[in-house]
Amino acid sequence: MPLDVHTIDRLPIPAKGRTEHRDDKVPGLILRVSSTGRKTWYLWYSVKGDRTRRRMRLGPYGPAPAFPLSDARTKARRMLTIAEAGQDPEIYNKPQGAAPDPDAPLVTLKAIAHAYLERHAKVKKKSWKEDQRRLVKVIIPFFGDDKFAEEIRRRDVIRLLDDVAIRGGTEANLTLAVLRKMFNWAIGRDLLAINPCQQIPRPCATVQRDRVLSDDEIRAAWAAFNKLGLQGCVFKMMLVTAQRGQEVKAM
Repeated sequence: MPLDVHTIDRLPIPAKGRTEHRDDKVPGLILRVSSTGRKTWYLWYSVKGDRTRRRMRLGPYGPAPAFPLSDARTKARRMLTIAEAGQDPEIYNKPQGAAPDPDAPLVTLKAIAHAYLERHAKVKKKSWKEDQRRLVKVIIPFFGDDKFAEEIRRRDVIRLLDDVAIRGGTEANLTLAVLRKMFNWAIGRDLLAINPCQQIPRPCATVQRDRVLSDDEIRAAWAAFNKLGLQGCVFKMMLVTAQRGQEVKAM
């Protein structure tokens, strides 16, 4: 049901037992009202890879040190993000009744990367597989699976980019772009407070192409493509349509 402060304050108190009211904004978030008048936040969730439904007590409803509606939703979203990454968020849960800390490093970089790919990149970016490759093969291994996102500082990002730049300047630029986009997305979802990529310039200048293939070069390439079978067809299609290799292979 749509929950707001006025609705919650007017919820009827059951004569016995308890009633539960599901939030319409955050899936799994429930406000339980008991016959004693106590109102308590709970979260139903499942850890990725485990279909078991679990319940977590977030804390009592009310002003600090309890949980108002906005804080309950914030904490519930963080816990769901951790669960979607395959971790049980119960290990990050604060003691019952403790006030939520908006700046607490509750979410690992791996959890944020997974949520970013599933909720944003795969939905809005045709090149999401490149984001996935850089996150899974380069960025997460560099920092480690258990690194909390809010523990990452600008100097850590610079060290990563220096390491990637050894293998190629363009790749370092693209790695920075993925990190910056992911952290900005996490800030918008209230998972982080600061983007450690702020004010970090691109590691390498972009190299502009100053020539195109000549007619003779195109003829030579085309003849070579004829010897490659299906792979040669992919190269031909890339040449005549100027599409990326992943897009042509998907066709």
